[in-house]
Amino acid sequence: MPHSDFKRYGQGKTKEDCLKSLSQAIELMLEDRRQDALKSIPSDAHRELVAVCKFLSIREIGHQKGI
Repeated sequence: MPHSDFKRYGQGKTKEDCLKSLSQAIELMLEDRRQDALKSIPSDAHRELVAVCKFLSIREIGHQKGI
């Protein structure tokens, strides 16, 4: 993704909108990097899928628990 395209992310009417937009930008960026990396891997290489999850900050955990 060109750097100039990244500027439109991280914007929104609320904090949640901004975070969602940033999350989408990061997903797109990682997918772009993944595709670039896969181009240099031999076709007979063993591939595995690795899932990545979001880690919550202490602040987010407290907010979810009503603390």
